[in-house]
Amino acid sequence: MIALHLLLQAMAVHAVVVSGSSQCPTPATVQVLLGQLLPEQASEDSVSLEQVDGALKLEMRSAVSGTVFRRQLPTRHTCQQQAAIAATVIAAWQIDSQSVPVAPVLPPPAPPPPPSDTAGRPRRSYEVAGAVSGSGAGDSYTIGGLLDVLLLPSRKPIALRFGLFGAALRSFPISTGQALWTRTGLRLSGGYRFLPESSRRFSLDCFADLAVALVYLTGRGFDRVYTGFDADVGAGGSIRVGRQLGPVRMFWELGLTGWLRPQVVTAQGSFFRASLPQVEGLLSIGLAGMGASPR
Repeated sequence: MIALHLLLQAMAVHAVVVSGSSQCPTPATVQVLLGQLLPEQASEDSVSLEQVDGALKLEMRSAVSGTVFRRQLPTRHTCQQQAAIAATVIAAWQIDSQSVPVAPVLPPPAPPPPPSDTAGRPRRSYEVAGAVSGSGAGDSYTIGGLLDVLLLPSRKPIALRFGLFGAALRSFPISTGQALWTRTGLRLSGGYRFLPESSRRFSLDCFADLAVALVYLTGRGFDRVYTGFDADVGAGGSIRVGRQLGPVRMFWELGLTGWLRPQVVTAQGSFFRASLPQVEGLLSIGLAGMGASPR
């Protein structure tokens, strides 16, 4: 019973199984000493102890490589000394043969994907805006509209803008009738955006504007009515105040344009002449959708 207890204790410490018919030393004694020599690690190897022709025969089988190692030890010592010698030989064989199962080697992790071409690049902001406008020129007023795209192409708040503008017909009296006219065209602007540090939801855009317009002119209340078209070029400036509301920006804009080409209207058959106003003010309110893209 004592030998069985020692064997079970040793097998619990180390999984190398020592068996055989040897009585001096016994497999249980060698098993206990072997458990003290080797670290606690799993092994499926086995060792057999036999007494053959006055010598102690060790037969060690590797479960990993399938090899068998045999060794004979002379019995010139006490049983306890013989057990220590046998345990030392088995431990050395166990370490040299690397019979402890090796954990499977996992493949190295896949390298991280290379950074995208757009990583770290500054982003280009843009806004697409639409507005309703009130236009005043001379003593006439009318409503109109704006459509434009605003670009912020760099980290500096320099802004570029291009878009369309138009207004309803307005009139002024001449002779016995009226002249109806309007300007519709393209506006190109460059400017600067100011963002207050206290609240970056608000913005102030200041622009210098260049406009090219198609002038439409017709008459009303005359015996014969003529319709004409002409081109005009204007320069001016505008200020846009905006407030960000989620993904959109609400804005108010005040602009002033001076038209460079005089447009003269004549009532045929009379001496009445008039010129279209060359200074035009614009007050607008609108919404701009915001976005950003890699440069």
